[in-house]
Amino acid sequence: MNEKNALKMVSALKEFGFDIPELKKEMFLKKEKIIRMGVPPMRLEIITTIDGVGFEKCFKNRVIADFESFKVNFISKGDLLVNKRASGRPKDLVDYSKLQDE
Repeated sequence: MNEKNALKMVSALKEFGFDIPELKKEMFLKKEKIIRMGVPPMRLEIITTIDGVGFEKCFKNRVIADFESFKVNFISKGDLLVNKRASGRPKDLVDYSKLQDE
């Protein structure tokens, strides 16, 4: 993520209600970072780097959904499958298998 998009992320999260002092653009500029907000089942996870696919490809293939007055981008199922398989973690491989069956 570049600095301009990191600032947009901070602004969007503040508008969404996550206005805490720790919320800084630097959080989103670090690679291989997971930022978790909220508690299950309403937890938001922002992952700055994923295995198997790059940002440009994921953004091109994204799924756009409406959430109240917001448009929200999600990774496509195809790119998520590539990511789950590439990560190789046992839980991701289970997820990969379940997602293929859907």
